[in-house]
Amino acid sequence: MKIAREIAASPDEVFRALTEPAELLRWWGGAGGLTRAHVNLRPGGEYRLDFQGPSGETGWVKGQYQAVEPGRRLQMTWFSSVHPDLRNSVELRLEPMTGGATKLTAVHGGLAGHPEVLKEYEGVWNETLDRLASKTKKP
Repeated sequence: MKIAREIAASPDEVFRALTEPAELLRWWGGAGGLTRAHVNLRPGGEYRLDFQGPSGETGWVKGQYQAVEPGRRLQMTWFSSVHPDLRNSVELRLEPMTGGATKLTAVHGGLAGHPEVLKEYEGVWNETLDRLASKTKKP
């Protein structure tokens, strides 16, 4: 699955928004969002993001960074509390665009043979990238 958005921020700013705990909580926090972020940003380093859904349910996503290229790319394993036995991966690609914006592409792999999970993650990634795009709009 591949989903892309134009983000009104530089690749370095978008990278920070995706990797710094305070930044993650700023744009992804709030109702139905992130409640805690742990990031060890290096190849082999682990991350864990804790969430609370709009109905009060809690969950997590965690994994290990496989590639860390500041301003360009993140690649990581991806395990979630909703599908803990499903091994998948996520790659986030950042490409500079004219006017100082960034094309952010999320590639979520390992979903073949799981159409219900694919549909779920399509919704999650669309919502997540929309949220990031709306929080980074410049006045």
